[in-house]
This record gives sequence, structure tokens and C-alpha cells, in this order.
Amino acid sequence: MKNIQLELTIDETNLILEALGALPFARVYTLIGRIQEGARKQIDEQAPVPGPVGANGANGPNGSNGIEREHAR
Repeated sequence: MKNIQLELTIDETNLILEALGALPFARVYTLIGRIQEGARKQIDEQAPVPGPVGANGANGPNGSNGIEREHAR
């Protein structure tokens, strides 16, 4: 069987999965698994690689997480 490649948004993919969920499980579970596996691989490839982690578990300079907090004055 030949394969095809589709380009879909995450919302479109989720809509397809939702529609497949309305069908009998025994008929669609393999297809759902393949869609999820393919999507997971692509999302993992696009995820940014985290930088070095500071001593307190944060990843910015001096252990900050890059989010500045405003101090009440």
C-alpha cells in the first residue's frame, strides 16, 4: 500500500481524531495510533532544546527562568 503525506494544523488533526473517536474502536484504533505517533514525532522535532539549568532548577542567568517579576512599591 502506498503512503501519502498530509500537512494539517494541530486543530485539524484533533478534529480528525475526534471524528475517528465516534467510530467503533476496533476499526480505528490502529489509525488513531499512527496519527498520534506521526504528530508526536513532528512536535518533538519542533520543540526547542532547553538551555543549561541553574542551581535552583531554573534555566536563565543567575538561576532565573527568564520571567521578570515586578516588585510592588
